[in-house]
Amino acid sequence: MPERSRALSARAAALLLALAAGLMLLLPAPTADGQTPTTVTLVSNTGQANSSQGAFLNLSHAQGFTTGNNSSGYTLTSIEAVLTSAVNATIRATFRAELWNDSSGAPGSKIADLTVPNSIVQGANAFAAPSNTTLAASTTYHFVIYTTGSLSASGVQNTNTDAEDSGAAAGWSIANVGHYIQSNTPTGANWTSWAQERKIAVKGYANQQTATQSTDATLSALTGTTSTDGSTFSGTLTLDPAFATATEDYIATVPNNVTHMKVTPTANESNATIQAGKGATLATVTSAMASAAIPLTVGANEINVKVTAQDGTTTKTYTIVVTRATTTTLVSNVGQL
Repeated sequence: MPERSRALSARAAALLLALAAGLMLLLPAPTADGQTPTTVTLVSNTGQANSSQGAFLNLSHAQGFTTGNNSSGYTLTSIEAVLTSAVNATIRATFRAELWNDSSGAPGSKIADLTVPNSIVQGANAFAAPSNTTLAASTTYHFVIYTTGSLSASGVQNTNTDAEDSGAAAGWSIANVGHYIQSNTPTGANWTSWAQERKIAVKGYANQQTATQSTDATLSALTGTTSTDGSTFSGTLTLDPAFATATEDYIATVPNNVTHMKVTPTANESNATIQAGKGATLATVTSAMASAAIPLTVGANEINVKVTAQDGTTTKTYTIVVTRATTTTLVSNVGQL
């Protein structure tokens, strides 16, 4: 392949990779279960009867809405506003749409700029929110729309019906009044309420609630059995002191003929994991089930039971020092008088 063709191909590949990366940034982040959230209409009143229009002639318009009680909040993807007429590209360039917080029931201050659609049509127009715009639970916000010119050719469609459309997400509502300010550059002051609502639809999705993982790395019980042949475990290992959840260190003594033991640990919290063994050699043990056989040498044997909580970082280790007695030596008195 000629050098010029190779260079063009390389540039084309780099451009495709850049476009793909940019597209991924625009997509909603997957939820904890790997699924992409589905955008829904969280609340709307666009299906209610029309009343008057709010013209953009030296006026800015606002409509309040209140979120539901999902403790993790919501992600806003767009707000639709019903406009009374289409406009050309020049006038479209003067449109502004914003998300504001609330101050005593009226718009307070701007939170984010919303993206004006490529064309303004008569009817519903979607103004996109910036990526990852989060709305807090049970909180009032305001959709603010205006133009930077004195536009009388179009306006926002109002309704004098306080009802929302059916199918709203739990707890969501639209304020029963709208607001306007006599300026085409809203400053957050001097908003006047009006007993008609602007027709809007708020779209997005509820953020997934993250379950709190347990930090309990304790045992509720710890017992042991002993064997003289490594296969039949009929003896009982006696712990000193008696087991208590908060106590981590124990001792036990077995006779010389005991060659093996097993431990049976029971996790206090069902999602915790357990490992047990001699010294640093640990193997996974099912809660409330006996471990594999652990060989005992003459003298002290350190048996460790490590518990890891559901959060994966909190741990606790219970230690039993098992002492196996030495061989008994018989003293002969044969030949003694």
